Amino acid sequence: MTVDVAGVLARIPGWAGATFERLEGGSMNTSWLVELDGRRAVLKLDPAPRQSPYITRAQEARAQEQAASASLAAASLWHAETGVLTEWLPGEVLAPSELGHSSGLEALARALRRLHGLPRLGHVYDFGAWAQHYRRCLDAPDTEQRAALEFLEDLRLPGPLVPCHNDLVPGNLLVQSRNSPGEIGFIDWEYAGDNVALFDLAALIAEYELDGNGRQLLMAAYFGADVPPHAAIDDAITAYRALVLLWEASRAATSGS
Repeated sequence: MTVDVAGVLARIPGWAGATFERLEGGSMNTSWLVELDGRRAVLKLDPAPRQSPYITRAQEARAQEQAASASLAAASLWHAETGVLTEWLPGEVLAPSELGHSSGLEALARALRRLHGLPRLGHVYDFGAWAQHYRRCLDAPDTEQRAALEFLEDLRLPGPLVPCHNDLVPGNLLVQSRNSPGEIGFIDWEYAGDNVALFDLAALIAEYELDGNGRQLLMAAYFGADVPPHAAIDDAITAYRALVLLWEASRAATSGS
């Protein structure tokens, strides 16, 4: 899509005349690194307002701003129906090697406990709604995709609802270098919503391919003596992998590949 980035920036107070450079990624939007007078920010623009089950840009901005108040994210600077501008969060992507020892897992668990201890966001990450969304995207789901859809439609994970990131791929976790040096911060809050804490943990286990020992250490660091049953953890991991499978299938269907 053609995007008038300069025109958008001209309408954002304090950012008219900023330089901008396209960032990689963003299957449904475009992202830009924006710089002006030593300040750096990330601008994300959509071709149209986001529809459920995706959260609105206003909801995303509120989730990020709440996390920023706890030094877990960069500040949200501006949002509209079809875009959001956030501060650039300096740091390095959390590498798998950082989770190869207990101190790294403890730091990650500490950051997640802080996030999950914040006030609820007021909008729920709904597994059933996502299953319905992917059913609409896939004209003829295969056997594996149908199993994933059915699993999500019937899913009930244990635990209270807390504010979750819900998209903890490695690129969205940073070891911060400025705001809270050495602490873990989170970027890209497009899927944030109230969910059970176990889902964020399951995403980390799946994405970082933690082995049995790593999984056990992460759960103990987060829950202490109250680690959920293995079956609940397995269900959360299966749910995350089902969502990844369906997201990838929907992208392929949309692109025609």
